[in-house]
Amino acid sequence: MYFLRFLLCAGRSFFVISPAMKTIAIIPARYQSTRFPGKPLAVLGGTTVIERVYRRVENCVDMAVVATDDERIYDAVEAFGGKVVMTRADHRCGTDRCLEAYEAVTDMAKNL
Repeated sequence: MYFLRFLLCAGRSFFVISPAMKTIAIIPARYQSTRFPGKPLAVLGGTTVIERVYRRVENCVDMAVVATDDERIYDAVEAFGGKVVMTRADHRCGTDRCLEAYEAVTDMAKNL
């Protein structure tokens, strides 16, 4: 059985799925945000926001995954060696995007 919960790491909450002994953090990342379009790819101190978040979270869990609907974010995460899942663009919220990514990640684990 899996449990969906929130994890507070580096001052920010993330959706976390915890199977029996593993903890997976799924970080929703959208390029078309209304408040700050392109925020995940904004550069702070020489590093993109999405890489900063990923690096902080990966130290708190067994596996960190970025869930995005944007190829630019997907490519940026792959470029720094992070795990990323491409999701549909029609999700109403980050929770829906995380659920789709979770299903993709667990499906990949079953098919190894």
